[in-house]
Amino acid sequence: MYLLMVGSDDSTGDYTGGFADVIRVLRIDFVSPSATLLAIPRDLWVRIPGLEDYGIVENRIKTAYAYGNLYGAPGDGPSLLAQTLAEEFDLYVDHYVVVSFAAFEAGIDAIGGIDVDVPQPVASTFQPLPDFPAGLQHMDGKTALEYARIREETTDLYRIDRQTQIVMAIREKAFSPQVLPALPRLVETMRGSVLTDLTPAEISMLVCIGQKIEPDAIQTMKIDSSMVTRTVTALGPPCCREVLLPDYAAIDKLAQEFYTSGSS
Repeated sequence: MYLLMVGSDDSTGDYTGGFADVIRVLRIDFVSPSATLLAIPRDLWVRIPGLEDYGIVENRIKTAYAYGNLYGAPGDGPSLLAQTLAEEFDLYVDHYVVVSFAAFEAGIDAIGGIDVDVPQPVASTFQPLPDFPAGLQHMDGKTALEYARIREETTDLYRIDRQTQIVMAIREKAFSPQVLPALPRLVETMRGSVLTDLTPAEISMLVCIGQKIEPDAIQTMKIDSSMVTRTVTALGPPCCREVLLPDYAAIDKLAQEFYTSGSS
């Protein structure tokens, strides 16, 4: 199964607004069992299909989600983002899960917070967020969101690894002996707070396979600085005009590695 995971900065409460602030594609192998998590920078400059009538041909990949909702694309934001990934990078998904900032915070609080080993001090340049010293820290939902969002650069390349670190910390805590017995109830409680096309049966299946995947069977991959060219557009305020031009050959190679990851 290939799952599109989106962290949205939606503030409407009903997932009709906001951008795709975090984009991941999760590959789950039910046979191995194993998983691979692919990180995609939100500032990739891409062609967005189907919006020519609105004068939109290309933009940051994060806007595909927003435009899909704004212009009522078939399947709305998640579908247009998935279509963009497919047409630009041959990355195809079966299902999607979109989590707002509020749902992210609530979910982490529901499992009692997470433990994150901050590898080096992190300071904010662009947002009024607290600095983080190096070392092991217990984070509630609010703190984890701040750690995920804080950055020193104009693109999100700087924070991709920290966001992946948080995803792994959530997984570790959710499947810990302290939380695991209550996990089905917690998932059911949180299901109404996220946007997904997964059925309850499919969610239960993912919870079951998640318990069987050992930590060393989880691989992380990312579109990194070697696969993009940084440039500046005329769009947006001066602080936020940097975008990432994709190296399609390099990303295509990464996509092929992603599709074969974990295969025997």
